[in-house]
Amino acid sequence: MKSLSLSSIVSKERDGDFVVDGIPGRKMFQELEFCVVSTDAECNHPYLTNCIYENVEYRFRLSGPVKGYLRVVVNEVKIVPNFLQASGLNLHNPPSSALRVGY
Repeated sequence: MKSLSLSSIVSKERDGDFVVDGIPGRKMFQELEFCVVSTDAECNHPYLTNCIYENVEYRFRLSGPVKGYLRVVVNEVKIVPNFLQASGLNLHNPPSSALRVGY
């Protein structure tokens, strides 16, 4: 996931568990690989899904470089180990804008 206004990638510091802005190619940051889920089922479903529903809470599940979920802590985002600790996030896809994540 990339911030268009900041030209940065959603990342984590090598030794930390907080989500930060990273610059592609900088070794001190690790780009996060994740999928968006509404249950604790695995991300690799046998069927394709490409729909976004408003007023549905989704969880961001990390598959690399660490496994876990995203949790909002005050004004920061932290990586936590399980689904029940994850924050529910909403996805919005305005017609004239890129996909947005809300809390």
